[in-house]
Amino acid sequence: VAARAYTLEGWLTRARYYHPPLRLAAADAGGGSATVSWALGPDRFDRRRVVLRRAAGAVAPATATAGTDVVVGALATAVVDAPGVGQHSYAVFMAYNETWSEEDSAATASAADERFSAQELGTTATVTVT
Repeated sequence: VAARAYTLEGWLTRARYYHPPLRLAAADAGGGSATVSWALGPDRFDRRRVVLRRAAGAVAPATATAGTDVVVGALATAVVDAPGVGQHSYAVFMAYNETWSEEDSAATASAADERFSAQELGTTATVTVT
């Protein structure tokens, strides 16, 4: 006969944490294009879409609404972008919507209800496009 006692501890907070995508990388693809890739963070019920932003120069956009939007698939992990020749910086964020469900379509989900992950280490990349 064996017995084991477990003690579980947890920290609860009112603040919500939204996991960002990880390991953003950008590489010159030639012809004025760049290949940008990342890994998705942990899965959550309200994870909705990837937001990739671009800015000219060495400073990446600091928020999910700054810079120029780069269109990517909802939960894609890579895209080929054509920003033109020069130095460009990218930042990647994850959009969450706690009021959205699998039954909702993209058209019925409100952008006002979206929350974005913070910019963290490994969520920006700079590339010189030729």
